[in-house]
Amino acid sequence: MGRFQSWIGSSKSSKNRNSIVVPQPPTGAFRPLPSTTPLQIPGQQPQENRPTSKPTESYNSNKIAREVPSNLPDETALGKRAVRGTHLIVGIDFGTTNSGIAFAYVTGPKESDIVEETISEWPGLANNSRFKIPSVVFYNNAGEVVGWGADTQNAVNLAGGFKPGIIKAELFKLHLQSSGTYLDNTRKYPLPPNKTALEVTSDYLVKLREAMTKELIKKFGTDLFRKEENSIRYFLTVPAIWNDSGKAITRQAAVRAGFVNDPNDRRLSLITEPEAAAIFCSKKGIMDLKVNDAFLVVDCGGGTVDLIAYEVESADPFAVHECTPGTGDVCGSTAIDAAFMQLVLAKLARLGPAEDETATKMRNAKIRRKCKDSFDAIKSKFSERVPDYEVEIGSNYDNPALGFVDEYLIFHMDEIRTVFEPTITRIVQLVRQQIESVERLNKPLEAILLVGGFGASTYLYDQLRVQLPKHYAARLRRPIDAVAAIVRGAVYTGIYESTLTSRLSRLHYLIATMQEFDPTIHPLEYRTKALDGSYKCMNTADALVRKGDRIKVGEPIILPFFRQVPATALTRLVFNDAIYTSADDKMPLFVNSPGVERLATLEIDLTSIDPSNFESSMSNGTVFYRINFQIHLIMEGGNELRAEWVFRDRIMNIVNVRFA
Repeated sequence: MGRFQSWIGSSKSSKNRNSIVVPQPPTGAFRPLPSTTPLQIPGQQPQENRPTSKPTESYNSNKIAREVPSNLPDETALGKRAVRGTHLIVGIDFGTTNSGIAFAYVTGPKESDIVEETISEWPGLANNSRFKIPSVVFYNNAGEVVGWGADTQNAVNLAGGFKPGIIKAELFKLHLQSSGTYLDNTRKYPLPPNKTALEVTSDYLVKLREAMTKELIKKFGTDLFRKEENSIRYFLTVPAIWNDSGKAITRQAAVRAGFVNDPNDRRLSLITEPEAAAIFCSKKGIMDLKVNDAFLVVDCGGGTVDLIAYEVESADPFAVHECTPGTGDVCGSTAIDAAFMQLVLAKLARLGPAEDETATKMRNAKIRRKCKDSFDAIKSKFSERVPDYEVEIGSNYDNPALGFVDEYLIFHMDEIRTVFEPTITRIVQLVRQQIESVERLNKPLEAILLVGGFGASTYLYDQLRVQLPKHYAARLRRPIDAVAAIVRGAVYTGIYESTLTSRLSRLHYLIATMQEFDPTIHPLEYRTKALDGSYKCMNTADALVRKGDRIKVGEPIILPFFRQVPATALTRLVFNDAIYTSADDKMPLFVNSPGVERLATLEIDLTSIDPSNFESSMSNGTVFYRINFQIHLIMEGGNELRAEWVFRDRIMNIVNVRFA
């Protein structure tokens, strides 16, 4: 099929951008279709009208056409109204180091109609109980899963070492985010051979789902679970600072794991971890806020720290919008674990050899294992008020100078404090930066919420109280069950619906357009001749959403498009329009400028639409058609991008967003 040109019209107000008007065809060149003409699709009945939403506040109805190259081949929030009817709701906190699941069975709108629990019984724990289990998977040489979480009997021997041929995958969540602060850290924690991050994550989520199913059947019985199974609503948490591709891969992994069967199934929602924490703390009465108050969520997990400030829009029902863009870093408690093990290795190096090399290796491996197994307890309870911390190692190596006393290895408080210091310093820095961002907006910051697994650390809490300005330190809040705040908040999102009304775009979202060629700013190699005989510039960037724009959650940004195509192309009208992103503060001029990344491709198939629905024209003896349609871009609750293709106020298809 021959190459043809197209025009795109986008809804941007003149106050938000520099408008470049593409020359239109001569008057009378196209035959406009009456608005009452029914949509005709061969072999299909006309679809019902769907009311279109108003554009978000960032845009108005002043449309400016852009020419692009052809590419062919309700319920409310917390405190008011709960979800009505019967629903089984599951929250999934998939963490870098540990994960958890909570659920609620809702039979009516009252609090007494809700049964809510956090799963604490997991495979491998025997008679013990924990709200979270390790985010680890064990593989054999054949790439088969032989262990996960706490279920390690087929992967770990009695001495605590790996059985022959066993490979452990850990911290694989970091690989789901392909850029930014995560990138350098993924090199420290490689994936197993011949395994992708999607595959490992899917394998782990399969086991998580199996354990969930067992517990739900135990709680409600087989009959009730099977009745509700295909209508369960899942809320999966993701970091607020993740980019679109990281969230998309997480959704793909959940689909592969069998939580839902279709990536577009609305029963699976992504919710950011700080948002889940905010809902939880509000529901539990931890915050006493009024309209226009701001509060900061500091989610400190095992791998990452995630921060974002919100502003209260409504106290009852509780509703908020993003006050500052999310920030964070890979400075969770695993960095402290690594620093502690370096301290242990330094002590072992100074201890000297045992009887022979083999005995030395066995001794050191035993001590390392004992220290590693004991450090979680030390880490959570560590305080400058306790002078020493001891680990039972089972043998007496008689070296008090290094801390080896009787059958214990003793660590002085100063040694443990040194292990904590770099991570604490970075977290305090991130909190201060967020406070400064809120202050620049002249917003009253009335609460700072410390949540997450590492958020339960006594020492972290104490240091924030000491190192933050006094008036902010007094506003620091830490829920009693900080470890479960995220997963329970995810469940509350399903019960009471999301409290978040709008987000701030972290990026420019761009599309390639063809603007009138200007030799003073456009490279000569980008010049091309359009169908109307004028010269245009390829690769010019047009903003779908600008960085810093406030986007209302769930409300479409309506972008009108039109394409002009030759009659010879009507037999296969399939378009592939790329969406690009840029993190630069200034919007780039071209989609191939430095720093611009290809995010996804919108695949649009218009072949099934009868040509009588298009406007026709003739130029230079050739018949052309003008196709008018809209793309509705919708930011979902978890900051996911969804796109709908709309023709004459009817949704014709959910556009497949294929992440590059």
